[in-house]
Amino acid sequence: MPELIEIFYILGIFFLFCSSPLNIFKIETNNLYFNLIINLNILLIFSILPLNISAYATYILLILFILSIRNYYLCKKNISKKLFNKYQIILVILTYFIIAVQVASQLELGWDAKWFWYIKSLFYTQSQTFSELSNYIYNDFHPHLGSFLWAFFRNFSINEYEYIGRLFYVFFYILGIHFISNNIYKNKIKNMILFIFLIVIIQRYIYFSGLQEILIFTTLIFISKFISIFIVDRKFINLFFISVCMLQSVL
Repeated sequence: MPELIEIFYILGIFFLFCSSPLNIFKIETNNLYFNLIINLNILLIFSILPLNISAYATYILLILFILSIRNYYLCKKNISKKLFNKYQIILVILTYFIIAVQVASQLELGWDAKWFWYIKSLFYTQSQTFSELSNYIYNDFHPHLGSFLWAFFRNFSINEYEYIGRLFYVFFYILGIHFISNNIYKNKIKNMILFIFLIVIIQRYIYFSGLQEILIFTTLIFISKFISIFIVDRKFINLFFISVCMLQSVL
C-alpha cells in the first residue's frame, strides 16, 4: 500500500511540470505539452550547473505549484468550458498506474541502464554535479539528461526507491502517445481507442528499465506532432518547440 500511494504521489509531481508556466486552462491550447517541454529544458539547464539536486529541487516544485495556482485563478471562470475530457484524464492516469505497478514489481534494469545510465544517475543522487561526471570513464559516450531526470525525480521519493525516478519515463511516454493520438479523429472516443491501441502494441517493461531509448522515442513523437501542427498553422511557437525538443534529445 505505501508503494501505491507513492506511485500516485509522484504522479502529482509529474503533473506539476505540465501545469505551468503557460496557462493550461486556456481553451484549445497545447499548453500542457508545451509546459512539459519547457520545464524539461529548464531541468536541462540545472543539470549542468554546479549545484546538487537537493539544493534546488524543492524550490522548483514550489515555483511550479504557485504558478499553477495562479493559472487556475486567472481562468477559474472558464474552466467549465475548457476542452478537458475527464474520461481522457482518467484513461491517462489508469494507464500510468498499470505501467507504474509493472515497473515497481519487476525492478530489473536493462543492460545499458545497469552499466551506464544508472551509474550516471548515481552521481547526481549522491550530491555530485555535472562537472564530476568527467570522472566516469564512459561519460563522453552517453548523454546525461535522462540519467539526471532519473536522479531528479528519485529525489522526491519518500522511501528513496530507485524506480520512482524511472516512473517519469512512463509519464513522459504516456503523454507523448496521448499527444499524437488526441486529435486524429473528431470523435474523442475514437481517439481514446487509438490511444489504448498504441499503448498495447508498443508498451514493454524493458522500455522503462532505465534505458534511454524511450525518452528519445517520445521526444521524436513530440517533434513529429509539432511539425504536423506547424505545417497547418505556421506558428513560430511550434517551430520553437521543434528546436528545443531536438536539443533535448541529444543531451
